[in-house]
Amino acid sequence: MTEPIETVVAGFPALYAQGENGRRRLPIVFQHGLWGTDLQLAPFLRFFSAAGFDCYAACRRGRRGVPPERAGGVRFDDFLEDALSVLDAIHPAPIVIGWSLGGLVAQKIAEAGRCCAAVLLAPVAPGGIHVAPRLGSLPTYLRHSLDILFGLPFELSKRNATNLLMNRVEESERQRLFESLVPDSGRVARDFTLAGVAVDESKVRCPVLCIVGTEDNAAPARSVRRVASKYGAELREYPGRGHWLHEEPGFEMIAAEIVSWLEQHVLQPSAANASPA
Repeated sequence: MTEPIETVVAGFPALYAQGENGRRRLPIVFQHGLWGTDLQLAPFLRFFSAAGFDCYAACRRGRRGVPPERAGGVRFDDFLEDALSVLDAIHPAPIVIGWSLGGLVAQKIAEAGRCCAAVLLAPVAPGGIHVAPRLGSLPTYLRHSLDILFGLPFELSKRNATNLLMNRVEESERQRLFESLVPDSGRVARDFTLAGVAVDESKVRCPVLCIVGTEDNAAPARSVRRVASKYGAELREYPGRGHWLHEEPGFEMIAAEIVSWLEQHVLQPSAANASPA
C-alpha cells in the first residue's frame, strides 16, 4: 500500500499517492472538511491508490502555514477558489470525493462542470435544505454561536469534537484525531449555516454518490437524504457510523463500495464517453 507523500499543488500543501499496479485513467482529488487539512485524508489516499487511482488531497488557505492565520475572515467562496486552483493544476475534470464541508465544495465543483463524478461523504447541505440538528451537535453550535454569527475564527474543544465528529471513532484514536484539527473560519460556517450556499442542481450533470452514517451528528442522515434527492444521486446509509467515515472501524468496506460504484458509473467505456458538463 502506497504511503502518501507531502507535496505542494497550486501553492497549497498537499498529499499525493501514486496509483499502484493497473493504474486507473482518472485521478481522485479529495476535499477536506471544516477544521481539517489534507493530512486527515491519508487513510483514504492509501486505500484508493492501492486500488489504482492517483490520489491528491490539498489543504486550503488558513492552515498548514498558508495565510491568513487561523483562517480569519475566510469565506466559503475562497475555499472554492482554492479547490478549483488545485484542479487546474491536476486535471480538468477528475473524480472528486468531498468529506463534510468538502462535500459542499464538491457540489460546487460539480455545478461548475469541473469533475466527472462526485462522491459526497457526510456532506454539508447546500442552501435550501434545512434540517433540525441532532442532539449531539447542539453543544457545539451553542458554544460557538457568536463566533459563527460574527464570523470569528474558532476551534473545537475535545468534548465538542468528540460529540460532533468522532462519536463513532475508537476511543483510543480520538486524541490523535483531535490533535489533527485546526482553527477555522466562523465566516465560512456562517456562509453555509445562516446564508446558505446555493447549488443549481440542473447544472450537476455528472454521477453523484451520497454516503452517510446513521449516527452522524454533524451531517444528519435525513439531511443527506435530501441532498441525494436534490441531485437524483444514489444514497448509501451505514448503520452505526458517524461523521469520521474515513477512519472509523471498517472504513475499508465503505471505500471498497465507492470503488465499485466508480467502476460501474464512471470507469465503464460508456461512462468514459459521457461529458461531465
